[in-house]
Amino acid sequence: LGVCYKKCGLLTNGEFMHRIAAATCCKTGGLGCMDLFNDITNKAFDVGGGDGPDGVAHLPEPPPDADAAPSPSQAPTVVVNAPVVVPENLEPAEHRHDGNLCGDNEELYAGLCY
Repeated sequence: LGVCYKKCGLLTNGEFMHRIAAATCCKTGGLGCMDLFNDITNKAFDVGGGDGPDGVAHLPEPPPDADAAPSPSQAPTVVVNAPVVVPENLEPAEHRHDGNLCGDNEELYAGLCY
């Protein structure tokens, strides 16, 4: 039942990095957020991140199906004695295997994507 929201750090220019509610962000995280001077609430923070429709909070994207067989157009082509070319940056645009079910500009908190 998780919902994806835009990251608080992006909404507050890095000043309030931790989301504690749909429209509330906190400076410190953890129990420090019980101090209201560490929190900021704004209805503009209740906005979806990633590719959600019209900026509305949305459900996390499902993980890619690892068990599905590749279609013929996706089947690998084997080339014998071909030179190996390794790109400089092997890091993917999104980190699908980092345990975060949300997009890269979102964070998981209490089972919800913010």
